Amino acid sequence: MPDPAALAARLREIRPEAFHVVTLPDFFLDHFVRVPAWDRAVPLWKGVHAQGGGNVPTPHQHFQAGGNAANTALALARLGVGTHLVTRTSEFGRSVLEGSLGRAGVDLKHVRADGQLSVTTALEFQEERPANVMLSDAGSLAEYGPEQLDANDWTLLEAADLVLVANWSQNRRGTALLEAVAEACRRAGTLVMLDTGDPSHRREEIAQVRDRLLPLKELDVLAMNENELRQIAGKALAEGEEERAAAGALSAQRGGGTLDLHTARFAATWGPMGSAVVPTFRVTPLRVTGAGDAWNAGNALGHLAELEPEERLMLANAVAGLYVSGPEALAPTLADVARFLASRPALHAL
Repeated sequence: MPDPAALAARLREIRPEAFHVVTLPDFFLDHFVRVPAWDRAVPLWKGVHAQGGGNVPTPHQHFQAGGNAANTALALARLGVGTHLVTRTSEFGRSVLEGSLGRAGVDLKHVRADGQLSVTTALEFQEERPANVMLSDAGSLAEYGPEQLDANDWTLLEAADLVLVANWSQNRRGTALLEAVAEACRRAGTLVMLDTGDPSHRREEIAQVRDRLLPLKELDVLAMNENELRQIAGKALAEGEEERAAAGALSAQRGGGTLDLHTARFAATWGPMGSAVVPTFRVTPLRVTGAGDAWNAGNALGHLAELEPEERLMLANAVAGLYVSGPEALAPTLADVARFLASRPALHAL
């Protein structure tokens, strides 16, 4: 297990601005609604529905730029990494991006505004172990295939140090997009990372992930959370050792790349640099939506900086931990992460 304070010192030596990452293809306008625990919220809603409709006062609502690719781009920019977003949205969507990701330093020159806005309403249930239900309209993301990329986009991808292809689950052309991007990036020497998103509503197509994407030799990093692991493994898994065993079995099917798993209690990795398991930090979560994207940003930076597997996982856990526990839904800076680690925060037990 790496010493958090020693990792903090190492992070202060990293120059994240030397790296360039491209994320694609999704951007959503996210509407967050904080609601009571499930067993309190549902009876209340049923009562209003039974009377034919009515208002349920719901404070603590807010809007922000979201989507896996956009969230990860923002988190990477906050960490100091040179970041470029490739997506298709509406004119309104582009204005939202300019006022959010653009102000944070994300390059938006490859954002097309001739499409339909993608929208998610996230119901965040205030429970001991927070959970969310996301209601999404994929907009232009639903059919985002490799033909959506023009010559300038391909040049950008091939010049990057790492490309993240995100949200396969809501993109019916996601398999074709990943295969084309991975092939081009392999020729250029660019690392490729995949985050499928929650595939539960595409159960009949999850075989594509197992049979075509998992063994894809051009895919360098496949990152997943515990829910995605259960869907891809095709079975219920007990928390902890059973999850790690299932992920380890899936990693054996990889085409030589890395499989990274992140859960509420631990993160784990299997790949050419070896395997490792690192517990997450004991923080008080205020949100869950976007936690995986923050984790992916820290993980991507760890891959680029060639950290040892345990150090990389601890970095990613720290980025996600600070994001979920911070007063605002905003990823930390690298300096924030270094200060947090230097304080030697408490870890969950494995």
